[in-house]
Amino acid sequence: MFSLAFVLLAGLLTLAQPEPDPALIEWSGYKRGDLVLNSTGAGVHNVLVFSADADRVVLSGSMPEQGTGFNSLEQLGVKTVISVDAALPEVELANERGMRYIHIPIKYSGISEDERAALALALRESESPIYVHCHHGKHRGPAAAAIGLVGIGACAPDTGLKLMELAGTSEQYPGLFEDVGAASKLDASALASAAHLLVETARVESLPGAMAEIDRVFENLVLLETNGWVTPARHPDLSAASESGQLADLFRVLATDETIGACGEQYSLLMEKARQDARLLELHIDAGDWVNADKTVDNLHNTCLECHGKYR
Repeated sequence: MFSLAFVLLAGLLTLAQPEPDPALIEWSGYKRGDLVLNSTGAGVHNVLVFSADADRVVLSGSMPEQGTGFNSLEQLGVKTVISVDAALPEVELANERGMRYIHIPIKYSGISEDERAALALALRESESPIYVHCHHGKHRGPAAAAIGLVGIGACAPDTGLKLMELAGTSEQYPGLFEDVGAASKLDASALASAAHLLVETARVESLPGAMAEIDRVFENLVLLETNGWVTPARHPDLSAASESGQLADLFRVLATDETIGACGEQYSLLMEKARQDARLLELHIDAGDWVNADKTVDNLHNTCLECHGKYR
């Protein structure tokens, strides 16, 4: 009788135990710079560990590709997603999987003081694991994760720079490296001042505002082109890679603007042509293909002239 009761009790205890959570990963077994995920079918790429200590786990990678990407993040146990890309975050897809989204868009040219404070505050206050992403997961995202960790004293600037190199951040974006290298731990007042920036969806430029920014960036690219794609002495802050990346980013975000379609089919076609050329220009510059970069700048210029002649 005692034997039977013992067996029944043991069975009940077994049934009462919660099932293992597949999302719980033993992060203590990982170190900074470890590649966690880089599979085409996973919907996220270049996922690296930037921090994995008792206080927080911070990962950096690419923009999640629809449900597949967010499912992969869920399997990694991610609780907070921080986007530094200009595109509007897929907040609903994240929320459906119990994740919070924070949107702090930054530029290829560098990270402002306000953005730096917001990133640091987000890493300090958010539930871990935290996933920081840009578009491709190689440049802005790693820089943002690094500078945020430096800002809360969880990483030295030199370590942040090494992590950026491991993530594949290109030296063609000098502003990102300079800002991380010059970063330091922020005090409580600096962090508190950025609380209003921790939003699910940051305000994006209106169509006129975005077009004005496109004009400014394109002027910088023309200046670089006329100087043989070398940074001009009078404009040491300009980089061909960062300016072309910014231009491609602006057109990519505009492609999701509903007001584009309302302007008519021809306008939409011109905007799509410009978007494709901006992306081509980014690729040519990244590859050091200056001949085709020159041709693509000319194509963009002609498209802009045609569009301005009809719609400005």
